[in-house]
Amino acid sequence: MLRKKEKKALASIFMLIIGWPVGLDQFFEGKNEKGISTTIGWTVTALFFLYGLGLKGYYSGVVLIIAVLLTFAGGLQACKKLIKVTRAFVDVDV
Repeated sequence: MLRKKEKKALASIFMLIIGWPVGLDQFFEGKNEKGISTTIGWTVTALFFLYGLGLKGYYSGVVLIIAVLLTFAGGLQACKKLIKVTRAFVDVDV
C-alpha cells in the first residue's frame, strides 16, 4: 500500500501532467492565486498564438515569437516542478 506522502506525490504528478495549462496542480496544493495566474498566463499565451496567426504583416512574426517564448518559459517551469515532485516520490522513506 502507498503511504500518504507517496499518494500525495502521485496525485501531484497526475495533476501536473494532465492539468498544468490550467493550474490544476496549484489548485490541488492549495495555492489558488498561483493557479489563477497560471490559467491567465496560458490563456494570454494562447491568445498571442491565435492573434499572431491571424495577423498579416510585420507584427505577426513578433507576436508569434513572444508566444513561443512564453510557451517555452511555461514548459520549463512545468518540467522543473515535475522533476521536483518526482524526486519527492522517489525519496520517500521506506
